[in-house]
Amino acid sequence: MPIPQDPPAACQTFRLAADAALADPRSAQRRTDVTHARDCAACAAWLRTFAAYRERLRAIGDALRAPETLRARMTALLETDRTARPQ
Repeated sequence: MPIPQDPPAACQTFRLAADAALADPRSAQRRTDVTHARDCAACAAWLRTFAAYRERLRAIGDALRAPETLRARMTALLETDRTARPQ
């Protein structure tokens, strides 16, 4: 028996698909079946809120991204460490 605050199965399916599509904006999955969101006010509100949340997280990640020179140095150190250890 589902918990009363749990969304119905159709909503859960839609939200999982939307979550996957929003996780990677370049993904081919980006376009989800929006018919459900058009017919379900709760999922439409969820989609707007979740999309805004993902955008905020992406903006924070972009702001905190290490400079390319630091990333290159760290990658080189990790590669050196990996090759120095016996496999």
